[in-house]
Amino acid sequence: MRTLRIVGAVAVAVLAANVVTTPAAAAGEPTRTLNTVDELSCVFSTTTGESVFLQASGDSLSGDSGSSFFVEDEDYQLVLQGWEGTATFGPRFTAEITAKDPSTGGSVGTATFAADVAQAEPVVQQVDERDGNIRTTGTITTSEFTFSQVSASVPGLSPISDELSCSGSRIVFDLRSTNPAMHVVRSRDFNSDICTLAGIADAAVLLSGNSRTAPYAEVVVDDGVNPLEAQGDVVVRGNRGRLEAPLVEVGTGETVAQLTLSLELTRAGAPSTTIERDGRSRVIDTDTPYWAHVGVETSDGRRGEVTCAAEEEVRTTMTSRR
Repeated sequence: MRTLRIVGAVAVAVLAANVVTTPAAAAGEPTRTLNTVDELSCVFSTTTGESVFLQASGDSLSGDSGSSFFVEDEDYQLVLQGWEGTATFGPRFTAEITAKDPSTGGSVGTATFAADVAQAEPVVQQVDERDGNIRTTGTITTSEFTFSQVSASVPGLSPISDELSCSGSRIVFDLRSTNPAMHVVRSRDFNSDICTLAGIADAAVLLSGNSRTAPYAEVVVDDGVNPLEAQGDVVVRGNRGRLEAPLVEVGTGETVAQLTLSLELTRAGAPSTTIERDGRSRVIDTDTPYWAHVGVETSDGRRGEVTCAAEEEVRTTMTSRR
C-alpha cells in the first residue's frame, strides 16, 4: 500500500492528476440477477414430548438445495440431529436426512419430511437502490407458502404433524445493476470534540453526523445527581445554524426548560488529503478543520458558550472492476 499526504492547494493538483485525467474504461452491459429462493421451516411435537425442528432451502441461481433437522427433549437436551439432507421444492416438498446420535455421531436411520405446498398471492417490492455509482433496479416478489398433507418420520419417534406445523416462502429476485468500470463510493462525516460550555456548570456539547450542513448536537448538563440533556439536528444556512429543543431530565424525560443552541462554523485551516492505493483500490480522504462557535441559552436563565475544534472528512473510494 502506498500513501501520499497533500495539504491545501497542492491537493487539488494531485487529485486532478490522479482522478480527473485517468482514462475512463467503458462501462459494461447491466448485470441481471434472476434467482428464485425457497425456504421452509417446520416444528413438530412427538407423542413422547420431544420437539423436532426442520429447516430447508434452495435457490435456482446456484442450483443448490438442502435440509437439516434436530430433536430436543423436554429438558432441551439434543436427542437426534442431521445435516446435509436433500430438499425438493415444488407442488410437493420432500426431504430426506440421515439421522445421527449426537453422542456417538453414528447413523440411526433416515428422517423424512413431506408436504403439499401452495403459494399465496405474491407481494411485489420495487427496488431502486444505489451503492455509490452502481444502481440496482427491479423487483423482489415474495409468495408465502401454505401447507397440506404434512408428514414427518423420525427414527424412534412419532411426530405429530398438521398444516400449521410449517411455514415458508418463495422469493423471486429480478434485478438489474449498472456495471461501471470503476466503482466509486463517497461518504461524509462531521465531528467535533466534546467541549465544556463556559457559563453553565457541568455542561458540555458535542456535534456529530454525516454533514456539516446538518450536524447533530447533544448538550448535557450533568451535576452527578440529576443529569439533563437536549439534542437534535442543527439547521445550518451558510455557516450559521440554530437548534431549539427541550432540556429534559434523563431519568424521567420531564422537560425542565427550552434550550436554544446557536452555531457558527469557520475554517480553522487548509484541507489536507490522503491518498492510499491498495491493489485495485484507491481511497481518498480529505479532512477540513473547523472552529465550531457554540452558544447555548435556556428559558430558565442559563447561558454558556464555547469554541470547539471540529473536522469534516470526505472519503472517496475508487475500485477498478475490470
